[in-house]
Amino acid sequence: MEKMGRAVYGRDQDSPHPIDFIVVNPVDGRVTLVDVKTYPRLYSAERTGIDAEDWRKYQLLAERSGNLVYLLFVDVFERTIYGAFLNDLSDDLSDGRKVYFPLSSLRPLHRLTPAEASNLSPVQCETCYLLVDPYFSGRVV
Repeated sequence: MEKMGRAVYGRDQDSPHPIDFIVVNPVDGRVTLVDVKTYPRLYSAERTGIDAEDWRKYQLLAERSGNLVYLLFVDVFERTIYGAFLNDLSDDLSDGRKVYFPLSSLRPLHRLTPAEASNLSPVQCETCYLLVDPYFSGRVV
């Protein structure tokens, strides 16, 4: 985001919080609230998701603040960072506890280097992903 000319402000403390970064576009002053999720996509479908409670909190935050909310996923299985604005995602697939999004609705942003990937926790069920092809392989811009 900084390489795109944005000013990025993060948190200095490690405590519960609704967002991880505030990003400001210095040209138009637009503020984007960014939250980062660091877990792999589903192995059973080309989807990822968040807690339904978080989904509701993000919607309320966007509505009350008037700012955009951006969800950023750092995926150790995909070895990719991808994301989307909250208003570009749909909660049409929910089991009440989680809200799931198709990977096709998320934009690949960065391919993780082996060193970056090694800093992440490995997938909890490696055998679950044995027959899964990475969705973003060859799609990263």
